[in-house]
Amino acid sequence: SKLDPKRRKRINARLEEGFSVAELCKAISGAKYDPWLMGKNPSNKRYDGIETILRDAAQVEKLRDLDDNEHAKAIAAGKYSATTARNLDTLQRWAGGGDNGAPF
Repeated sequence: SKLDPKRRKRINARLEEGFSVAELCKAISGAKYDPWLMGKNPSNKRYDGIETILRDAAQVEKLRDLDDNEHAKAIAAGKYSATTARNLDTLQRWAGGGDNGAPF
């Protein structure tokens, strides 16, 4: 993709909010673990443009965190379903281990 003024503006807006370049890169990498953005949605359309990935602070935080989330990676790889991921997350929190994203 070409770095046009609209994309540059989106990147600069996130940088001005205090995100580092590394965090923005992690958000871009993490987008591949978001099924909706990767086309698993009713229109089967990918929403993987920089405008969407860096839409706002909440989106950047969500996608940045997906890059380190083993559950999200396992779902994206077809290892288990989103329901199984939620069940693992609940079990880990119940067991007092918190959730660092690693399945047990």
